[in-house]
Formats: sequence, C-alpha cells, structure tokens
Amino acid sequence: MKVKIFEHEVFIDTSFLLSPKSEEELKKQLEEYLQGKRKEFDVTLDYSKIDDELALFLESLLKVEYGSTITYGQLGKMLGMHPRKVGMLCARNPLPIVVPCHRVVGVRGIGGYSYGVELKKKLLELEKKFI
Repeated sequence: MKVKIFEHEVFIDTSFLLSPKSEEELKKQLEEYLQGKRKEFDVTLDYSKIDDELALFLESLLKVEYGSTITYGQLGKMLGMHPRKVGMLCARNPLPIVVPCHRVVGVRGIGGYSYGVELKKKLLELEKKFI
C-alpha cells in the first residue's frame, strides 16, 4: 500500500499484517497519527512471514514510545547486535511508521531513513508536538 506522508510516498507492506484486514482501516489510523490523535497503531503482525531476527527487532521497535527515540547503539545492546545491524534491520522494516523505525537515531545525529532524513525529521517533530 502506498501512502503520501508529508509529500513523501511511503510503501507499507500490508501483507505482513493480520489486522487490520483492510487498507482503509490502516489509512484511517495513519491519518489519526498524522493529526496527533493516535500514539500507536492497532495492528497485529503476521509473524509467519517474518524471520525470527526481524520479528524480534520489530517487536522491540513497537516498545519505543511515541515522542521518544533510542540510538542504534542502545537498541543494538538490548538485542545483542552491532549498531550497523540495527540500521540494516531498520531498512528491512516492511511497515514504516506503523512499526516506528524512525525513532531509532544515531548517537551524533538523526541517522538515516529509507524514505529520507527529511521525512524522519518531520515524523519526530510531529510526535514531539503532540506528546
């Protein structure tokens, strides 16, 4: 499913979701998120389509609270992996925004983002605005 987020086209692979069942419901949740009305998404991941390492990683991202950030190194230490591996797994996230890889930042700066650093900054600013 392609969605427009702050003038950026983002692909969210809904095949990795058991719920919501409809793209319309997920789009509604995304709209609520962008309006500051939703702090987390009501989704159920389909773990049968995700390898164990990515599943563990996505679950850890879901625990990073709205409006906060964690560094690649901090998350890597928690998961027993190198910070670069964390970055590579962020890039493999099939559900950007829904599973908030944008909340993972570098120790000396914002870090990268598959959809561009500009979008990552806007998402973090949006969350800070509505904390």
